[in-house]
Amino acid sequence: SEATAEAEAEAEAEAETEAEAESGDPNGAGPGSSPDNGGDSGDSGDSGGAAGTPPQPPPLPSCASGNEGARVKHFGRYLEVMGKAVGMSWWLKKVKKVWPEPFNGGGLAMTPPMGFNPWNHFRCSGISEQVMLESADFFHARGLVDLGYTWLNIDDCWQLSERDSETGNMQVKRNNFTSGMDGLAAYAKSKGMKFGIYTSRGIRSCEGFAASYAYEDFDARLWESWGVEYVKNDNCFDMKRSDREKARAEARALRRTLQLPAFDETDEALPSRGYERMAAALSQLKHTRMLHSGKHSIDLDVAYKYLNTRRVGADLAPHWKDVVYAVQRSNYEAAAAHPGFWNDMDMMQFEKRLALEAQRAEFTMWCIQKSPLILGVDTQYLADNPETMAIVTNKEAIRINQDPLGVQAVCVKSTTTKARRRQRLRERAAGEKGGGVARPLEGVSEKGDTYGELDVYMGPLVDGAIAVALLNKSPDSAVISVSWEELGLATRRQMTVHNIWAGPEEPNDYPMVCELSATVVGEGAAFFRLTPVKHSRRGLGHGRV
Repeated sequence: SEATAEAEAEAEAEAETEAEAESGDPNGAGPGSSPDNGGDSGDSGDSGGAAGTPPQPPPLPSCASGNEGARVKHFGRYLEVMGKAVGMSWWLKKVKKVWPEPFNGGGLAMTPPMGFNPWNHFRCSGISEQVMLESADFFHARGLVDLGYTWLNIDDCWQLSERDSETGNMQVKRNNFTSGMDGLAAYAKSKGMKFGIYTSRGIRSCEGFAASYAYEDFDARLWESWGVEYVKNDNCFDMKRSDREKARAEARALRRTLQLPAFDETDEALPSRGYERMAAALSQLKHTRMLHSGKHSIDLDVAYKYLNTRRVGADLAPHWKDVVYAVQRSNYEAAAAHPGFWNDMDMMQFEKRLALEAQRAEFTMWCIQKSPLILGVDTQYLADNPETMAIVTNKEAIRINQDPLGVQAVCVKSTTTKARRRQRLRERAAGEKGGGVARPLEGVSEKGDTYGELDVYMGPLVDGAIAVALLNKSPDSAVISVSWEELGLATRRQMTVHNIWAGPEEPNDYPMVCELSATVVGEGAAFFRLTPVKHSRRGLGHGRV
């Protein structure tokens, strides 16, 4: 009953309060909290001695016994490996265990691609040559190219609906792109960028224009001649068998007329065939090699054989629920990511409909989950909003995304707030009464489902450090904590904590042991880099950020 559920919730809350009282911190931060975050400073912060001397941080926390029983809840073979060591030597073993013959991307995309794509903001009606040129100018002039944003990718609607009847080639909409795709590719190169193009594996693109089914070899050679180096192969218009057979017959006749060699026409009516044929066509070329799929279009056991990046879900909109959806979808498939193949969470959108803290959280999660960093935003918005510009140009965040170890972070802990726990207990009671299946209150499932609102993501880096993101999916501020054991670290291991989003006046790069704890705003995230301390003095750590 509702009364019973409420009583259970209250009892659980009281138990938590008692546990917190025993640890000495009613806010759940643990012993050793810094004074400006509600901890006990001991002497009102005036422990620095001479006037003007800054107060000394409290001593390193004593590792409360409540942390000793914590264990990482591994899911799948991926966490089985990651949870045991924070280092590098196990990485090749992990790849061999999960993927017997891992595709290395043909030596491409050894780190997640970075760049620009206009689709999520401009859509079909707004994509034009002017947008592409102005975006290339902006990326070059504002230093984004120097940071690694080197891809200038066109999306759907650059092409006409019909192919050239004599050559079989796709045709450019010359009224929107007077310089043609080769002109855009040349301009991108002049700005230090590389050009990418769009197609679909079906008979038509997602907007109904010409696509690549049965013409993969034609298109690959054409794009190579234009200077294209990246192909987005979307997942639309997989039409009925008679339409596919008609398309293959037309392409076969054209090959005979042009005296071109026959191409693989095997039709298994599977999405993988379109990607397999395109990958085979691109593999014969010198420059046009990078291959990407759209709209969660191909199973992982096939994708890693042919693709460099693969979309994990639907198109992203500038709403918090869309950000959370992409984060969860990517967490399901974290084990697949490795140098040469990445889980694409879609082009990022930063607009006024997404609050600044939510924008920062979006960039945090795209970086730590090793998604391609492709900006799908109007560059004028970046020019007018320096706070957003500071987010996408944060060198420390980008450094984690581009870490050469290439391990995607995963959720190792998911908890819920007290208010939400009470609500879920009531929902559980109502569901059980109605015969429904009770949803867990918190935790991470073997599949990678995160049931709470307060999530901790962790991933190792090439230098032995680890990246940690504290994600608050709820609308209210909350303290999020994670113990060293939950991160796979020895309890007394001393780590230097670097706050990626710290302001210039905020303390940074300080040693900690036992746990990391921070207050995170609602619909926001905190982002840290933890580096092992080899030689350090005791008594210099903060207990809480």
